[in-house]
Amino acid sequence: MLDALAVLGVMTPNRSGLPIVEVPLRDHRRIGDVGQLLFDRGVYVTLAAYPLVPKHEVGFRIQVTAANTDAEIDMLISALGELAARDELRLAGDADGRLEQAA
Repeated sequence: MLDALAVLGVMTPNRSGLPIVEVPLRDHRRIGDVGQLLFDRGVYVTLAAYPLVPKHEVGFRIQVTAANTDAEIDMLISALGELAARDELRLAGDADGRLEQAA
């Protein structure tokens, strides 16, 4: 999944390679729509919405386990690709992404 995010150019602060991956949104106000799209695609994530997190950290967290099938991972990657194509996800080259990656 981390490789798929890198190919899509999506920013994630995950540097450990551990299976909980945070994916920040480009626009914090879109959290409900993004969550609904993922749910509609059969992808269950934990939403991190404002004011639970700062606006620049709004997004969702994905947890992958050994119980997830290859088909489920493919479905997740497809949904992430759809969100990236819709310009919903913060890209690695975004100004906020550069700041968070440097931290």
